[in-house]
Amino acid sequence: MSTDSRAPELTRSGLVLGEETVPLFMGSVHPFALEPAAWPAALAAVRTMGIRVVDACVPWAEHERTSGEIDFGASDPRLDIGRFVALAGELGLLVSLRIGPAQSHDRTRLGIPEPVIWDPECQARSAEGKPIVLPTAPLAFPLPSLASEKYLAEMRRWALAVGAQIAPLCHPRGPVVACHVDPGGAPFVFDHHPSALERYRSALERKGKTQEAIVRALASAAFADSGSIDAEREAEGWLRDFVEVGEAIRNDAVRALRSALETAGVSVPILYEATLDARPALPESRRAAAVLDLSALGPSASPERRRLDAAASAHAARAAARALPALARVGAGFSPFSRPRTEAESLNDALFALAHGISGVELYQAVESERWIGAPCDRGGVARPFADAWTRLARALEVTRFAELERVVAVRIVRSRALAPLLKAARARLPVAAELEELVLGARVAPPVTRALEDALELERFVFCLEDELERRHVPHAVVDDDDVLPFGRARLTIVVGTLEPGLRDVLHREAARGHAVVLAPFAGDSAEAAVDAPIPVLGRSTVQLGPALDDAIRTLGLPRFEAGPEELGLTVHADASGQPRVLFAFNRSARPLAGRLDAFGANVAEDLLDGSTFEAQGGTLSLPVPERTVRFLHLRD
Repeated sequence: MSTDSRAPELTRSGLVLGEETVPLFMGSVHPFALEPAAWPAALAAVRTMGIRVVDACVPWAEHERTSGEIDFGASDPRLDIGRFVALAGELGLLVSLRIGPAQSHDRTRLGIPEPVIWDPECQARSAEGKPIVLPTAPLAFPLPSLASEKYLAEMRRWALAVGAQIAPLCHPRGPVVACHVDPGGAPFVFDHHPSALERYRSALERKGKTQEAIVRALASAAFADSGSIDAEREAEGWLRDFVEVGEAIRNDAVRALRSALETAGVSVPILYEATLDARPALPESRRAAAVLDLSALGPSASPERRRLDAAASAHAARAAARALPALARVGAGFSPFSRPRTEAESLNDALFALAHGISGVELYQAVESERWIGAPCDRGGVARPFADAWTRLARALEVTRFAELERVVAVRIVRSRALAPLLKAARARLPVAAELEELVLGARVAPPVTRALEDALELERFVFCLEDELERRHVPHAVVDDDDVLPFGRARLTIVVGTLEPGLRDVLHREAARGHAVVLAPFAGDSAEAAVDAPIPVLGRSTVQLGPALDDAIRTLGLPRFEAGPEELGLTVHADASGQPRVLFAFNRSARPLAGRLDAFGANVAEDLLDGSTFEAQGGTLSLPVPERTVRFLHLRD
């Protein structure tokens, strides 16, 4: 291994190992699900695909089949993670170990041991004090409470044990370069475990709430219905507070896992799961980064696609603001308990994510295990035909030095910080079974709309409508959360959707004074006078007037537009440090093929690095077919 004594660090371009920066195109392998004799072939197949970093799943439940007895290969050779990691190193691979304790939905009980899951002290509780059961395939189980001291102690015990195994294998002594943690729990579920309620009560007290108000808040968190608009708005305010406390509890659990690993001597960066609506759990630095999980998406043409595009865009902006890689997890295939997916859909998920700013990809199930269909390599390490597509993608990312490129953006749509907890509160009103429906059907159940949540849902729809209108006009744009708005970079216009936090208001006033165009689209219930105290224009909420308003902004501000057609053709451009476009994604979301015409951005040739076809520019324009529901990865060359 390397003689450089420095521990691995994260940077925008990937993972820094001494003098080398490794782009993060990772592929997952489940060593516990394969016979050790198959490990060499499986790892060799992954290496042949162009994957440098193997993401190895280490499920707690597999290693602790008897309570209190953790096996790392003494009884079952499939659990010898030391041997697996050493073998990966011998083949020139780096390793990221996914220790959980929660794993993916295709694992029974998320990979958490049964005695822990069924311990009443460890279980999340409903408003009636009963266990919250997730009715998922292949086996329903009660969710753990991340506020439970008993569960946190069990979780820490596992992290210390697995950390002791990992520590001697960490770079530069060994090939382990990262650990991925996920404490468990479930999104959109309100936990009424006594410890969670105590955290909620304490948070409200810190906000100066009276005891009478706290009693009303606890009733609201129990989903008590109210008759008046004012009472309903107050109840939703309590729900929003409850969501914030839930996020704080989850973040504390992630920190506890990192602390346990550090105590065990693990010295590599920590990766952790990011959900679509959550804020980062750890202070993101060169030692910690979030991974956006896109591994259970709906169809590429589904209504959910816009929401996921926005999530990828905001996640990428957050990473860029902190000089970190924008990492996302995509599934290669599907679980037998979820909606079937074609191989092309899986590839498109990765391409859509890259088009919207993601720079590092973890390919979930690069090698097939039980309870998985459609992986690029079978359990014997034999590559299937579609593995070639992933190999070409890995090569494309390498040839274009994609992780070093920056997405060209002229307009930034800044989402209010208030949006995420409001929408999470809305989804928390769903029965837990809705999560199963989303997992199996690939679609989100529409939450019951209360009057108090209409503003938040309108805001989300308005963001999507803005994106649609800008995309139709081929104006390069990105969605950004308000705490990631800086740096503005080359953006010419910022549209703030939602209420202004004081810090953001100050930033926008400074940028407006310097000539940067800023437009505000407040909540319907907010007046422009209340939102701003300086002459920042206010965009009307009418979606009918939105198109003409954007046309006026394009003329007045001289906003750049990509020359492209037809209208349905989507386009994102990624440039190098000098501003020269190097990669172009052309995507067709529709169910019919398109005859695309688009600007060549000064290039003479555009090569599709996935299918090998080349297109010569004629008069500065590229003409190329874009099949239905397809993304082209085009390398612009002189």
